[in-house]
Amino acid sequence: MDGIISSAVSGLNAQSRRIGQAAENIVNVNSTGSLDGTGREAYAPKDVLFIAKEPGSVRTIVRPRDPAFVPAYQPDSPDADTNGYVAAPDVNLGEEVITLIQAEHAYKAAASLIPVAKEIHEALIDALK
Repeated sequence: MDGIISSAVSGLNAQSRRIGQAAENIVNVNSTGSLDGTGREAYAPKDVLFIAKEPGSVRTIVRPRDPAFVPAYQPDSPDADTNGYVAAPDVNLGEEVITLIQAEHAYKAAASLIPVAKEIHEALIDALK
């Protein structure tokens, strides 16, 4: 039973991190910078990767997205090059929202394991009486 709770907590932590990172990417979608790196640096979006640990457990790592930036035409920006382009974070808002929805469902699934573990524990205690 400890394995069930451990798996649930592992999933909850992983999905929390995924939600937090997607939210950070969304918040910084307009944080542009210079293309040539001489001015302000644009926000570099990150992705959360899941790495399996022992059976039923996962750990996460955060890595920078590659490519991190895409050129965007903003001629009025102080960071714009001579052609009017800036480095914009490579963030697709639709994909980030989908990530949030997927993480929400996975979080709920992981949370639903905790009552199951309680039921198993109670059934075990009853069987031992």
